[in-house]
Amino acid sequence: MNYQLELLTYLNKIYDKKIEDVLIKEDIDKLENLNLNEIKSLIKSKEIFLGSDLNKFIINLIPKEFDGYLLREAISKAHNINYPMLYNENGEPLKNYTHNNFATILWQDFTNEAFINDLYNKFNKEDFNTYIDENLDKIYNHIINKVKIFKSENSIVIPYIKNNLVNTFKEMLIKKELPFSYALSVVDMEALRDYMTKFAISLDYYDEFDKLEDDMEECLNNFFKYDEENLLNFLVNNENFVLIDNNKLVKSI
Repeated sequence: MNYQLELLTYLNKIYDKKIEDVLIKEDIDKLENLNLNEIKSLIKSKEIFLGSDLNKFIINLIPKEFDGYLLREAISKAHNINYPMLYNENGEPLKNYTHNNFATILWQDFTNEAFINDLYNKFNKEDFNTYIDENLDKIYNHIINKVKIFKSENSIVIPYIKNNLVNTFKEMLIKKELPFSYALSVVDMEALRDYMTKFAISLDYYDEFDKLEDDMEECLNNFFKYDEENLLNFLVNNENFVLIDNNKLVKSI
């Protein structure tokens, strides 16, 4: 195994991850309106560096079993350290080997750290930009699909039409397209509790939270706390939604 070539292969995987990280922070609609050269310029305009937040990602790149052993063996040779014999030449685990489990764990920890450091030392912004210029056209569709999946699974999107936000928000709560916790924030729970008390409902057995869960639409229509402007302010300032292109509110989760 040529360790320097392996490092370049894994460095490219890190470049793919950094490209993905940049695109995740951008609005999908905006990206779909850009051509490939504009997207290249967008990515290259960002500050890119490798930090400890990538350590786990890098370690997870190391293959398991025999393939991983071969890479760790190459790391060990590059750093002039001994390594345990855990497999025979056919890739079969040895039943008896000279290193004990503790020594093997220490060796794995060392190779993890050495691998991370070697990749950090190889990284530079100029090479990253060259990688984008030479490869983005081949990998963009794959990466943008991953970004779309990530955003759909890790963000909340509320369509925004001026003077219709309250209705949209209520409909999404009723259809359970928003977390129940948002209903607790926009419904006047004290007023709902007082209303139930007037009807002599025993709150020990059935309280305002049960009522909200069972009769969401009724509670939203009768005890909603916000008008259009205040609901928008609440979502942006209290719930960290961002108004994008004046047509949707987006929050990463």
